[in-house]
Amino acid sequence: HQDMMNILRVLSLLRRLRRPRGLVVLRLDTVSPHINADVRATFHEEDIRPRFVPAKTASLLQPLDVYVFRVLKERLRRRFHD
Repeated sequence: HQDMMNILRVLSLLRRLRRPRGLVVLRLDTVSPHINADVRATFHEEDIRPRFVPAKTASLLQPLDVYVFRVLKERLRRRFHD
């Protein structure tokens, strides 16, 4: 849970540095580190809006991940590595 909280804090810091009035919306599955009470509190503290994908829906969303978000993910990877 601590790792997830640290990741959220880094995302929030990056948002504040790059886009102070920006919004972070994070799509997550419902694995326990994502829904832990401390993690949920960190979402609130860091002003990150979680959107949870219901259990057993990954196969339905996979086509979106492969075809729609592929370009976005590649751009994010390049920017991250730069």
